[in-house]
Amino acid sequence: RGAAKPHPEAAQRKKGGGKRQRKDDEHGDEHGDAAGGAKRKRKEGVGGSKKGKHAAAAAEHEQHGIVQEVDVLEAGFSVSVHYASHRRSSSADAGGEWRPGTVVRAYLSAQNGEPIYDIMMHSGVEEKAVAHDRCRMVCNVCLSDKRAFKPPPMFCEKCFQAIHTRWSYWEESGDEGGVKLCKRCFSDLKATSTADRVLSEIAHRNVKIDNFLEKKEKDRPEYVDNWVQCDECHSWLHWTCAMYKGEDTPEDCLFFCGNCRRTRGKTLPKELCVAPSEDLAETVLSKKLQDGLKKELAASGVKAAPVTIRVVSNIDCFAKIAPPPPLPGTAAAHSAAKNGAKVALQNGKVGGREFPYRSKCILAFQRMQGGDGPEVCFFAMYVQEYGSECPEPNTNRVYISYLDSVRYFESEPMGHRSTVYHSILVAYLQWTRMLGFKYVHIWVEPPKSGDEYIFFARSDQQRKPMKREKLREWYKGMLDKAKAKNVVEHYGTMHDMFNGLKSLAEIPLFHGDQWEITVPSLLGLDDEEYVSAPKSNKLVRMDSKDVVQKAQQEMQHLKRHFLVAVLRDPDLSPMKDNDPVISTDLTDSRQTFLGQCQMCHWQFNTLRHAQYSTRMILNHIHNKPSYCVEDCQRGRVEDGSFMVGCDVCDNWYHGDCVGISKDEANTMDSYLCARCRALDESGGLDEGGGGS
Repeated sequence: RGAAKPHPEAAQRKKGGGKRQRKDDEHGDEHGDAAGGAKRKRKEGVGGSKKGKHAAAAAEHEQHGIVQEVDVLEAGFSVSVHYASHRRSSSADAGGEWRPGTVVRAYLSAQNGEPIYDIMMHSGVEEKAVAHDRCRMVCNVCLSDKRAFKPPPMFCEKCFQAIHTRWSYWEESGDEGGVKLCKRCFSDLKATSTADRVLSEIAHRNVKIDNFLEKKEKDRPEYVDNWVQCDECHSWLHWTCAMYKGEDTPEDCLFFCGNCRRTRGKTLPKELCVAPSEDLAETVLSKKLQDGLKKELAASGVKAAPVTIRVVSNIDCFAKIAPPPPLPGTAAAHSAAKNGAKVALQNGKVGGREFPYRSKCILAFQRMQGGDGPEVCFFAMYVQEYGSECPEPNTNRVYISYLDSVRYFESEPMGHRSTVYHSILVAYLQWTRMLGFKYVHIWVEPPKSGDEYIFFARSDQQRKPMKREKLREWYKGMLDKAKAKNVVEHYGTMHDMFNGLKSLAEIPLFHGDQWEITVPSLLGLDDEEYVSAPKSNKLVRMDSKDVVQKAQQEMQHLKRHFLVAVLRDPDLSPMKDNDPVISTDLTDSRQTFLGQCQMCHWQFNTLRHAQYSTRMILNHIHNKPSYCVEDCQRGRVEDGSFMVGCDVCDNWYHGDCVGISKDEANTMDSYLCARCRALDESGGLDEGGGGS
């Protein structure tokens, strides 16, 4: 071994760009290809980043020059060394175990010229001349060669139902995949003569059912984490383990791992830094919630790192909800025709009721490790506030739309998560009481097995289905605390609150609520009929005795599903909610938030994943685009209202802020904003339309 020369490539270091690549699961033999191939610096994964794809393309052009470099481990790399279960075989394919260590020296074997390594094992023993095929590169933090993500949900493209991970399904053959069908839809289509036509309408291209193949869980694509290399110690880490921001980072931006930042005085460049939750705009509501929680924890004798609470979405919305007319030929239509009945008009017309409300999203964050570690978002809540300007029956009502949490709140003593959640809810109810709201509606609906509400991919322990009665008692405990603080006057079931119901028009309907579906069904219509129902002169009476009796029976049947709290009247005149409009495409909608987390693998199944996902969520919220003029009336956000775009600078402006209506915009050939108009008048616009 003394005659062996150090490998010339082992001393070379790759600086700057090209460090951030996806790892390829296609080389996924954990013991075979992973032993040698997994040490490759450039790996392309399923759904890989653009940078990974560009690097792979560049690798094809420079394949000869890269082969030598990528196959050799360098000193300082974290590795796993294979120990065979049988002394006669050292191959990674022969079974055995993998043990972690760090490469101390890399050189060539004097016998065959193959790279070999001296490795300091984590057990304290130094292994000499370890063969290349016994090693595989691992992350310097988690000491694993592959960090797999939970795959995003898969849906049947005919019935739109989720296809469970363990279910088999049918997919159009081809390298790129195609239309996916659940087993039931495939069987139903296969039995018809119009299968190809139906599939072609779904895919908007020619699709033949004979080209479909049955696939199982093992055939689903695997999603794995990216890799990034430290520019100081040259170790490799997963993006999640390195808390690396990733996709929007310049290629030439240097990266330093946490160990080098702690021990070698290195700092991250500003391009890789993410502002903390404390830097998010504070509102009157968020301050009240945060201060209330601080006092509650102090009164309970609980010590914990500070919790930051922020309102990350505060937008005005409209819920368009109306009971439809009956379809001709249905029992409801026959009854209406027989009795000559007509439904009561709503706002002067049948149907078309609009309920304006303010949607809010509230997030809570805490720094781990006693306040010195990364942040974790551990609580989220979506609410709908129907104010005094909203028509009856939704006037002055609040709907707790969705509430979700993950079990990462740290305190001394432990076991005070409910203390935190109850404090936030009670403080919020106090806030709505001060604004003049009178009723709070809660749908007691625990997530079913496999369902996600707000946070994606919680751990298996946290995903155990909760019984409705347990969740109901949890909410009742919160409301009892609110009663003790003179926030809530009393509470009960919907059956209790609407015992004297005289018409379905008295039932408040909220966006996404169960009663949004139940009321049409009481009128004898399902969802499809609701959408396609034609106009009819004979309509169902919402105050008919039969319909009201059915509604009361339904409330009795669902009495364990809903809670309604009556708030005490405010001590003073109702306040006005002066919190500004806050809007981001990520948090304005629960569905969008969950979908983005699924698509980007921002999951919460482990603490490390939760820390990384929180960092990426904060990065997205902090870097939202700004629209409109400086003194925008809508907070410079895209809130769904009419906007007009400048034909020169491509910026967008709210019609209200620039004095242009939608009808006026439709008659304009072009539009220049005030800034571009001023530049145009002064000759400051170049021929291409840009500013000078």
